[in-house]
Amino acid sequence: MRYDFNIARRLFWRDMAFFAACIGIGWLCGAALSAALVYFLFQPGDGYVAFGTFCALLGLFVAVVACRNQNANTRYQLAVAMGQSRRGYLLTEIVSKFLQCLLSLGLAALLHLAELGLCRLLLPGERNVMPFFAGMGAGELILGACGIALAFVAVDLVVTALMVRFGMKGFFIVFIPIWLNSFLTSPSLHAAEEDTGSLLAALGHFLIWATETLSSIPVWLVAGVPAAVLSAVSVLYLLRAPVKA
Repeated sequence: MRYDFNIARRLFWRDMAFFAACIGIGWLCGAALSAALVYFLFQPGDGYVAFGTFCALLGLFVAVVACRNQNANTRYQLAVAMGQSRRGYLLTEIVSKFLQCLLSLGLAALLHLAELGLCRLLLPGERNVMPFFAGMGAGELILGACGIALAFVAVDLVVTALMVRFGMKGFFIVFIPIWLNSFLTSPSLHAAEEDTGSLLAALGHFLIWATETLSSIPVWLVAGVPAAVLSAVSVLYLLRAPVKA
């Protein structure tokens, strides 16, 4: 059985339904978080934060790594075992994921506009204190969307390679640093400001130094070069990776 673009085309829209569901669930969770912050913590005049967009992007991450309700290793092993060449699988996966991520980002943008509209309706006079697209023109938005889509493609390739090599442990190689970052970044920066001399403070000073050092380098270069290198290494491995019977 030859798995090619014809099969990928038939699967494309079924996968998009899964992407849309993940984004929608993420957006709803973010919108609920925004409402809770406004209701319990913010005072009149503090404004609001549109967390729906951020959580929608988290939903897109989930959709990329769990597409078709299968992990990356299962998708790769199943496709190659059914007769698809490794090269064909990677080509269709890269093109499909890029287009799906672009469409998904368009959906996230529409949901962001809907969230802002709801906030203006329910919180008249309040302002968005964390605008995501402030000062960006149409060209910058398009380039940014393409860059984010490529970043998600890189994540898909890296996770696939790690899971093919290490099984489920490969997923945690990616997930654990992201999870730890979400818990340690804010406390470490606070400890650095207080200069407590702890390990958290040392981490906070390192993060501040890294941010200041990298701030003079274009974002596309800082994120794009590591993503391109990791993607290339992942592709080279997957072109030769063994298939488990």
